[in-house]
Amino acid sequence: LTRCNQNRPVRIETNQPTKAMELLVVEDTESNQFVIKLILNKLGHNVHIAIHGAEALTFLQENEDLIDLTLMDVSMPVMDGITATRLIRDKGIRTPIIALTAHALESDRDKCLDAGMDGFISKPVRRQDIFEAIQSFQ
Repeated sequence: LTRCNQNRPVRIETNQPTKAMELLVVEDTESNQFVIKLILNKLGHNVHIAIHGAEALTFLQENEDLIDLTLMDVSMPVMDGITATRLIRDKGIRTPIIALTAHALESDRDKCLDAGMDGFISKPVRRQDIFEAIQSFQ
């Protein structure tokens, strides 16, 4: 943007959370964990990591009141994100869950939402997509 009567651009930072959130990131790939955690930390959020769905289920059962939002990979070993989400919902845990997946077809999105997920972000993740998804739950 350029201010009136000035020729130099002005950068306006809009990607700041209204409040810091406690987020659970469920992701089996270390490089993805690193990138997502870096984005979330720069947005001012606190991040907890689980490496598969079974670990996420246990963590949420023990810490349901701590976590504001979960970002869940769909394809993981041990327990995938779809199965984990169904089990989390079966336990009565209502923490919002946003899918993280490289599968971006409409049918993949529907499968995530049918399992009880509340949103969907396609990989590779972008800072703006994560910011917008999280903002909708603040």
